[in-house]
Amino acid sequence: MSEVSETFPSIDVLVNNASTFYPTPIDEISEDHWERLIGSNLKGPLFLIQGLKEQLKSSKGSIINITDTNLSKGVPNFSIYSAAKAGLEAITKGLARELAPDIKVNAIAPGAMLEPPDVTWTEEQKNKVIENIPLNRMGSEKDIADAVSFLAHSEYITGQIIKVDGGRSL
Repeated sequence: MSEVSETFPSIDVLVNNASTFYPTPIDEISEDHWERLIGSNLKGPLFLIQGLKEQLKSSKGSIINITDTNLSKGVPNFSIYSAAKAGLEAITKGLARELAPDIKVNAIAPGAMLEPPDVTWTEEQKNKVIENIPLNRMGSEKDIADAVSFLAHSEYITGQIIKVDGGRSL
């Protein structure tokens, strides 16, 4: 944090986008899985916010956490990941109140964007995902970046979770 503070005395936007994502079926969960998934998806963002709070406060900055649109549905075999992202949504709402009016805190919950790590989908698998998306396509990194830009420039939005999922969560 001290190195970041020296390099960037003012920070306008913090996007907590780092994530670890892999299945953890209940019979295979270990403390290592817990540490890795909670660490990257919940602990890391919280301590980055804590460490950069003063720079964000001085610039009336914005924090944007990246969560997951599927949290409300429950995703089998991803209980630790889901718990971490749900925790990040709770932190988003709590810190929106705690850090206001100096810092805005929001989250973006992407839907189907990319294939899971180390997986290549067949056309049939992609089409099965797309048929459940009202906008009839997978999302892209640009869709998320556009939402980040919107929130970063917004002056009157805080504590919100914006789903960027083509309508799939409807």
